[in-house]
Amino acid sequence: MAYEIFISYRRKDTAGYAGRLHEHLKAEYGSEGVLFDVTTEGDAELLRRWVERIIPQSAVVLVLMGDRWLDSQSGRRRIDDPNDIVRFEIELALSQSVPIIPVLVDGAAFPTAAEVPESIKRLLEFKGYPLSNANWNAELKTILSAVSSVAKTHAPILRRGVEVWNQWRSENPNVRPNLSRVSQSKKLLAEANLSQSDMESADFEQADLSRADLKGSNLEGARLHRAVLTEARLAGASLRYADLSQAKLTRAELSGADLRYANLNEAELTETNLQGCRIFGVSVWNADLSGALQANLQLDGGVDTAPLTTDSIETAIVLHLFLTSGGVRQLIDTLTSKVVLILGRFTPERKETLDALREELRRRNYLPMLFDFEQPAHRDLTETLSTLAHMSRFVIADLTDAKSVPHELMHIIPQLPSVPVQPILLASQREYAMFEDFSRRYPWVLEPFLYKDRNGLLAALADRVIGPAEAKVQSRL
Repeated sequence: MAYEIFISYRRKDTAGYAGRLHEHLKAEYGSEGVLFDVTTEGDAELLRRWVERIIPQSAVVLVLMGDRWLDSQSGRRRIDDPNDIVRFEIELALSQSVPIIPVLVDGAAFPTAAEVPESIKRLLEFKGYPLSNANWNAELKTILSAVSSVAKTHAPILRRGVEVWNQWRSENPNVRPNLSRVSQSKKLLAEANLSQSDMESADFEQADLSRADLKGSNLEGARLHRAVLTEARLAGASLRYADLSQAKLTRAELSGADLRYANLNEAELTETNLQGCRIFGVSVWNADLSGALQANLQLDGGVDTAPLTTDSIETAIVLHLFLTSGGVRQLIDTLTSKVVLILGRFTPERKETLDALREELRRRNYLPMLFDFEQPAHRDLTETLSTLAHMSRFVIADLTDAKSVPHELMHIIPQLPSVPVQPILLASQREYAMFEDFSRRYPWVLEPFLYKDRNGLLAALADRVIGPAEAKVQSRL
């Protein structure tokens, strides 16, 4: 049997409140749904065995704390005794991930970290609720609301293990399990039948859900960070706003799932079936999508959003930017009015100057793009560079110790008469031989600015670098 509520208290501290609270809770959850230890008083070993059986099957534990909760007994605080039954009840609830609601009776203060043993310090992570005779009705209502948010779930059955859970599911095929807001962090739930379950805002961080059946389940806002979902079945599941960062979803079945605004950063999605998923607002930074099936991805944000389909999440991210920025034209206009591409040599000495240049441009409300092109240019890199140059308002090219810069400029300057190029050069050096050709043939290549050192470059940046570049931009509009 699964119980709803267990009340933990000390008789010499809060027995009256425990009994009164028990009566109110019975009206909502039934006499068998609310338990405390009054029936087993007098036999410590029997009580301990009873508690050990009941708490793991409970949905929530209420811990009543009065001003004598930490009182001493024979010169020693009872909570410091490893055999103290109240301490045991809390330790058991914490070890089984049973939610706890501390109830602070008649103005009792929540204990501090220094006042409780190490084994129950996590009790302090739960919110405490006051309860007094003076404000009984209002405070009881708040406590009942807190209880209802975690009670009446099927979590106690799940805590008894996957075999028991799956047997219960087979015996109750018409019951939709309620696991909302439950905590199952780090639990072994492989092959569990969790299909069609309500698991909104549940915590499955680092849980093993490999080969679990989660078809059609509600996992909105669920925490699945670093969870193992290898070969899990999530077809048609709702994962809106769910945290799946660093989760392992290799060969998982997610066809038709709702992934809107889900966090899939650094997730393993190799050979995962994502066909037909709704993906508006999804985040997939550094996710591994090798071999993933991505056909017919639905890009719709809801009301007033034009429905689109695409076969690539990466493409969808770009389309998402277009949709949320008010249109392609507006996005392009924003980029081309602020982006400045910086080219140069990325040796340690030169990079310090280029980094300083980038920071100064940021301070002046530009969007500088600085990339390390130290490696030999290849086709993909050249195409990327050309794309970035097309997006830029102007280009700053540091010709000092030029190595790859000549090759880069060769692919930028002849093709982009609308993008001015402002060269800069350390005064102690000379520009490379072929650069004179650019200056003579292409009027959008400006006269190089010679600078003595980094400080001199930054001091003259507005007048000798930004100013001429902006003037050339305006003259070509």
